[in-house]
Amino acid sequence: MLDEPTNYLDLQAIHALTDFLINYPNRVLLISHDQVFTNKVSKRIYVVKNKRLINHKALNIGKTEKAQKILLEYELDNLINGPSSNIDQIKKSALR
Repeated sequence: MLDEPTNYLDLQAIHALTDFLINYPNRVLLISHDQVFTNKVSKRIYVVKNKRLINHKALNIGKTEKAQKILLEYELDNLINGPSSNIDQIKKSALR
């Protein structure tokens, strides 16, 4: 289990950890807010919303209003907390 493994690492150490985890033959439970890192090393991503564990890919499949709301909240969180976030991106996303 890795809990926020990139918090105190420099860029070189993050790249080394990324390479290690991509080639690691066993399973790892990873908890991280570093979405770039998580997307590179993960085969499955789950999101915790409203005390529920949701498969991130399942959010794209469901057409229900609740699934769409959760997906929009997740995308908004990504836009707000992302390294290149700005108000124009957030407005464009909200208008889609």
